[in-house]
Amino acid sequence: MLERVRKRMSWPIADHTAYIPIKVHNTVFGKTFPDGDELLLAVLDTGFSGFVLVPPSIFNGIRLNEMKLLRTRGILADGRSLRLRGAYGSISIPELDFFEDGLIETAPGILETIIGMEALRKLRLELDGCSDALKAYKC
Repeated sequence: MLERVRKRMSWPIADHTAYIPIKVHNTVFGKTFPDGDELLLAVLDTGFSGFVLVPPSIFNGIRLNEMKLLRTRGILADGRSLRLRGAYGSISIPELDFFEDGLIETAPGILETIIGMEALRKLRLELDGCSDALKAYKC
């Protein structure tokens, strides 16, 4: 019997932060960030129940602002409320041949990309503090 080989990846944990290299896509307009072979480092945040949160420059750059926008509210760890706007798009993790659709959100003042639990539901992740690495593969 042939066993399915799972593609596994491991990325270093830098400055006590786990990053996942992704691309963000607007398939309706054929826009991707970043272009080419570059990847965007998204902070893994298990406290974020959403899909992906990106800075406004990325959101607007791939024309998600031209899609039907949804207005949502986020609650920060300190209890403050944040008004978010979002549109449906996709992310990919090229090294894992992973592509997933979901609500991509943004708000003024967001400076980094955050990947949340909704985006990770089809991945197995292991934070390995002994080797300072994040290990991942598709379920």
